[in-house]
Amino acid sequence: MPTVEWKLKEYLAEKKIPALQVEERAGMGRNTIYRIMRGNGVKLIDRQNLGRIISALSELTGQPVALTDVLELVNDPTPEQLEQQEA
Repeated sequence: MPTVEWKLKEYLAEKKIPALQVEERAGMGRNTIYRIMRGNGVKLIDRQNLGRIISALSELTGQPVALTDVLELVNDPTPEQLEQQEA
């Protein structure tokens, strides 16, 4: 079953934006962005907070930010991909 994964860490690195700046601009709790980036502790986020993150990133970069900039749909590996991984 496909899952949705965060790409926030890669996005912030590419844009050279500190996580703390995003937290402050989005009005998020301390370490929320860090936990998202590490992939632990934040498995579920509501639409309002996701919107706040996207809005903060847009303000910090001066560019529009799309959901696909920070989220990615990851499909299950195919049997062929699993075989390649085992080899």
